[in-house]
Amino acid sequence: MDRVKVLSRRIETWELRRGDHIYARRRKLGVIIYMHHGIYESHQKVIHFLSSADTMGSSSSLAFTVCASCRNGGGCASTMRGGGVVACCLECFLEGDDLRLFAYGVPWWFFNCTNAGVGQDNCSMEAEDPADEVLRRANHGLRHGGFGGGYHVALNNCFDFAYYCKTGCHYVSAVDVVRDVAHPLRPSPYSFQELRSTLRRWLF
Repeated sequence: MDRVKVLSRRIETWELRRGDHIYARRRKLGVIIYMHHGIYESHQKVIHFLSSADTMGSSSSLAFTVCASCRNGGGCASTMRGGGVVACCLECFLEGDDLRLFAYGVPWWFFNCTNAGVGQDNCSMEAEDPADEVLRRANHGLRHGGFGGGYHVALNNCFDFAYYCKTGCHYVSAVDVVRDVAHPLRPSPYSFQELRSTLRRWLF
């Protein structure tokens, strides 16, 4: 929380730390379409979760551009082809957008002020795990090429991956709760801690 403000999540590259949860805005015709999230390891390695090539144009693989050093068809462009959990350099991850930090361990007043009226959380009251553990989870996903049974634009996306890497818990959204209510006889896939975090976001 020491690097973000109530009105801005923007930070400079020199402020980055290993294991940071970062994100960038993806735009089309100047309009923000969604936020793309990843885990920072170095300027040469950001680990993030993309949709498969089959769903390009509807999710986190929307027409990504590549940095000057990758435009010959190798490097980041080749590693991101096909989606899944991938790694690229920071420049390719940002696609020219400003760098933003997703902060953890913020107080309730900060969380409510910054997330009021937005479509997706941009900080969390939950504590973050040590950087080595965060990167262990991220690199485990990278080695296996996937996370949580496959990409889903609403239920299992780049944000869910980054949040899990940072906390060890799955993010429970309103969509997840509605889905569980619609199937009351099916056991909930979420732990008590994950459900507690959800209630904390909504009620406090």
